[in-house]
Formats: sequence, structure tokens, C-alpha cells
Amino acid sequence: MSVNLINFIKAFADQYQDLEYAFQDLKTGVQLNNAIGVQLDGIGDLVGIPRFTDDDNLYRTAIRFQISLNNSNGTPEDIISFLQQQTSAVTVNYSEAYPATVVINIIAPGAEIPDNIVQQTEQIAPAGVKINLTTAEPGAIYFSVAQELPETDYSNRAGFSEPTIIGSGGRIVERIGE
Repeated sequence: MSVNLINFIKAFADQYQDLEYAFQDLKTGVQLNNAIGVQLDGIGDLVGIPRFTDDDNLYRTAIRFQISLNNSNGTPEDIISFLQQQTSAVTVNYSEAYPATVVINIIAPGAEIPDNIVQQTEQIAPAGVKINLTTAEPGAIYFSVAQELPETDYSNRAGFSEPTIIGSGGRIVERIGE
């Protein structure tokens, strides 16, 4: 190949490579996980939350919450999806209790649970619904609040859980021998 042809190809190739880098920056810059600075401000404007901090990670978390809030219909699936996203939970157990209360247990290995997660979850839930939230490590046995059930019906009674069936409960005397 002649030197002139190589230089000609190299001149265009360098420009195309620069263009590819610019398009890649555009592509990743508009993704919430990768956006920083002004790009993150643009995403915040789209979802309706103005910049309130210089910390991109804190602002990104607020944007995620606002997206969940904007898209929520208050269904159990919306609440579970939100909690899985915010806590990196392995499992989210959801049950309803009387009156207008939702009992949620988040199973997450060493996950950091945000301090305001209950308040955020109550905003996503239907109006007037109280959220009771507990957390546990995978395989842990936890105790839940008793529900109003007939004395002879232990199938759904709260109490100590089974490690393999998180959320199942029963009479404490049934658990002593285990």
C-alpha cells in the first residue's frame, strides 16, 4: 500500500474513532446508572425532581425514587419492585393485615436499608395504608405480629417463621422442639 493511501485512511479512521467515542458517551450518559453532572440534571428534569445536592449518587437515588413514585399504582407488585430496587433484596415477602396495614419482610444479605425506606414505601402504597417493615438475612428465623384468625386456624397465623418458608408462622410450642 502506498504511504499516501495509508495516510488518507488513517485521517478518516481517526475521525471515525473520535465520533464513535462521542456516540458512546452520549449513549451511556443518558443512562441513569452512568449519568453524571449535567447529564444527571437532565434526567432529573425529565422525571420532575430538581437538583438539590452536588452529590451525584444521592441525587441518583432520589431520581430512582421519583421514577418509582411516578410509575406506581400502589399495587403490591409496585411496592415489591420498589423495595427490591432500593435494597437489593433477594426476597420481599408481602402480606396484608387488618386494618389497612401491609407487613413486609425484606430478605437481603447484609444490604443497607435506607433510613427513610418506610416513608418512601408509604408514598408508593395506596393512601392511608400503614407499612410495617422488617428485615432479615437469608435463612434467618424471624418473628412476626399475630394476625386475627380463629383459634383453631394455624395455617396463616403469624409467629416464628420456617427458614425455608419465610413468613410462615405458627404456635410457639410447635417451634420449641425444632
